[in-house]
Amino acid sequence: MSIAGEIILKSLGAWVAIWGFSRLLNAPKKLECYTAGVGMIGWAVYLIVEVFNDGILMKNFLAAVAVALVSQAMARHFKAPVILFVIPGILPMVPGAGMYRIVYSIVMGPENMVGTYLLETATAAGAIALGIFLGEALQKVFFYEFHR
Repeated sequence: MSIAGEIILKSLGAWVAIWGFSRLLNAPKKLECYTAGVGMIGWAVYLIVEVFNDGILMKNFLAAVAVALVSQAMARHFKAPVILFVIPGILPMVPGAGMYRIVYSIVMGPENMVGTYLLETATAAGAIALGIFLGEALQKVFFYEFHR
C-alpha cells in the first residue's frame, strides 16, 4: 500500500476511535462527527509530518497546532466551547505508551531506560501543550487582524 493510502486508512481509523470516544463521553450528538473530524485532521498532520521528520517533537507540535486552529474555527462556527474539539483532537497524540513504558521500567526493569522514556514522553506532552498554545495564540492574532 502507498504512503498516501496508509495515511488515509490510519486517519479514518482515528476518526472511528475518536467518534467512539466522543459517544462515550456524551459529546453533543450533532457535534460528534465534527469532534472526530478534528482528531482525524490532527492525526493526518501527525502522519504526514512523520513521513518527512521522524522526530517526536515536530510531529506532535505541528499536529497540535493544526488541532488548535481547526478547533477554534469549529467552536466559532458551532458556537460551542473550544475544549469540546481540542480534547478529542489531541487524543491520538497523547503519549500513553510512553507513560506505560516509564512505569513498566520502574517496576520490572531495566531501570536505565526510565530516563529515556521519561524524556521522550515529556517532550511529546510539552510539544502538544506548546502547539495548542501557539495555535490558539495565532488564531487570536489573525482573527483580531482580520476583523479589525
